[in-house]
Amino acid sequence: MSIDKGEKLKASDIISGTIETALAAIPGVGLYFSAIQAVQQNAMQRRFQTWQEAVERKLNELSDTVKQSLGDNEAFATVLVKATQLAAQTNAQKMEYLANALKYAAEHPMDEDRLVIYLNCLEKYTLSHLLILDYFYDPMPYENSKTYLAGGVMTYFYDKYPTFDQQLGNVIMEDLFRDGLTTTHGNGTVSSGGMMVKRTSSLGDGFIEFIGRYNHANAER
Repeated sequence: MSIDKGEKLKASDIISGTIETALAAIPGVGLYFSAIQAVQQNAMQRRFQTWQEAVERKLNELSDTVKQSLGDNEAFATVLVKATQLAAQTNAQKMEYLANALKYAAEHPMDEDRLVIYLNCLEKYTLSHLLILDYFYDPMPYENSKTYLAGGVMTYFYDKYPTFDQQLGNVIMEDLFRDGLTTTHGNGTVSSGGMMVKRTSSLGDGFIEFIGRYNHANAER
């Protein structure tokens, strides 16, 4: 990715070629790219429009110095290509996490191993995964007026989201633990104080910094 350092950086300039490259990498999609472009109301086309707008918002938040260094930022290029591929398969809220990750990669040096792990997690996680990870990162806002002498690790979470499928929650907890982002993998009984303990690992903390906090305001649960 080459950027003329004398020109003002625009999201459309950066991702115009990346979108086509990303689509071509998705099996079966590259063959129909021209047709997709011609159908302006196509769902995938709308998603890429939403994605381009999200990228532009994040790039506008960068300092001029960071913008001028993007052409040599391998982490940024990696996230841009991967995130653009994922944008074709996801909703607007998850696109915000992808855009946050892109901005983070632009501003922070990242080693390849950590970058690949985080991108893999972001690809496979649902919004419910990110919601529960946010809870484990900071359970204090979930505390309510109920008095518990003891309770489950997820008690306050289920108090706030009473219709959440607890079996699904158990699967998600296992996923987060298996990927090394949390320190617990079951809804075991703990003391009332233990219900408020942070349960993300250092890797999980880094992942949250990478994608940003869960947006409760836009949550549909």
